[in-house]
Amino acid sequence: MATNIWQAGRMKLNPTRDSQAITPYDAFLIQDSFRAIERQSAPAAERFFQELFSYDGSLKKHFAPDRWRREEVLMSTLKDVVERLNSTTKLSEQLARAANEHPAYGFSNYHHLYFGAALFSMLEAVLGARFKLVYGSWFKLFQSVDAEVKAQASTSHTLPVQREEHAFAHATAA
Repeated sequence: MATNIWQAGRMKLNPTRDSQAITPYDAFLIQDSFRAIERQSAPAAERFFQELFSYDGSLKKHFAPDRWRREEVLMSTLKDVVERLNSTTKLSEQLARAANEHPAYGFSNYHHLYFGAALFSMLEAVLGARFKLVYGSWFKLFQSVDAEVKAQASTSHTLPVQREEHAFAHATAA
């Protein structure tokens, strides 16, 4: 039986906010909170895409027109990324395929920011008060995946590089 970190008083909370590396503790927090996301996958995915498309409606063309398929792909990709936290393999096949299919994404920091904002909005909506406990760990994962997708896109395609680095932080992280 899995123990939820936000329910267990036995574990000492020690998020490693000073480091960008995903620690075993971060992996535990991410995997444990993802189980809660999976239990509410349909409303979670709906929230994600509603938020994402509110930032930039043109992003719809990068996703399946069928809502159920979009939700399935999102949850499957998140699950794959979360499960790979204990693996030596970095970029999931689904993320690599997405980077190859949509190379412009790798060069648009705005898309990364929109995706991150939608992801963290979804996490907050589904996890509620527990979100503050896992935010730092999910942020590290987001930064790691973001860097890998950008690297994949830049090595797979030669597009003009005009990148601006933007810091991303969810409003509730303060």
